[in-house]
Amino acid sequence: MTLVGASQPHNLIGQALVLFRGQQITFDQWEAIVRQIPGLGGKGKFEHPSDHCSNMSNKQACSCARTNQALVTRVQKGIYLVL
Repeated sequence: MTLVGASQPHNLIGQALVLFRGQQITFDQWEAIVRQIPGLGGKGKFEHPSDHCSNMSNKQACSCARTNQALVTRVQKGIYLVL
């Protein structure tokens, strides 16, 4: 999945989440997945599920937030459905 105008972290995280599509993951699982992405480097600690979420966002969110290109949907606090 490549989002036009998306950042490299978005694309790398999207590729890492492919195996989890349709599954719910916790924030801790998200962090573990992101930490293991080659090429993301130290930027991974700044990538949060809400940065790539279809139903919420924050000030530093990815351009995918609140769009149909989002990577996850927040189910409840700390739990996300991988899209």
